[in-house]
Amino acid sequence: MNSKMLQIKKNLEPDSLTVYRLTENANFSDCPPDVKIEIKKSLLENQKYICAYCMQRISLDDMKVEHFLPQSLYPNDDLNYQNLFAVCNGNEGSKPDRQTCDTKKGNSILPFSLIIPNLECLVRYRPATGEIVFAEYQQEINSILNLNDSKGYLMENRKSALRALQLKIERKYRNRRASKPELVKILNTIESQPKMSPFAGIMIWYLRDRCNL
Repeated sequence: MNSKMLQIKKNLEPDSLTVYRLTENANFSDCPPDVKIEIKKSLLENQKYICAYCMQRISLDDMKVEHFLPQSLYPNDDLNYQNLFAVCNGNEGSKPDRQTCDTKKGNSILPFSLIIPNLECLVRYRPATGEIVFAEYQQEINSILNLNDSKGYLMENRKSALRALQLKIERKYRNRRASKPELVKILNTIESQPKMSPFAGIMIWYLRDRCNL
């Protein structure tokens, strides 16, 4: 939830998906438009309107539904709500080195889950570059998802999001260092937003790191 990465907490699937799954030969590609819209709305609410991978802002009009386990390899999970996530278009149509997220991932399989508890505690950032550091799975972050894109697009956005937060804290507590309770309050505000700020992952990491959480 996600320049992820944050644990995504799934709500109950939409009733329309539950009903549709019971129909003969049900599959995601042939899913009725109204059911797909309900799925998308539910996924967006789960993820607070940010891409499951890069954490840029997405909406009903510009999102895609990602099958974490690819449809071609795991047909039985085609309509499994736990396998569905909202993602950005990942620079679809661009050269491969500019593609990110699901568009770059294609049919590759990631060795970690987006719904494991405390995923955010396993991920760190380099503030100077905006780079995601996920030591155990760094190759997958770099090559399969391209979240540390060589063109610097996502990393620059993370740096900007972090700098904006730092400036906000500096202005608010101009004459002193913000206390841990004050920083925790800011952290709670960021995490509780119905629509999370784009690239909030690096901001949450920064605040948790300063508070030794």
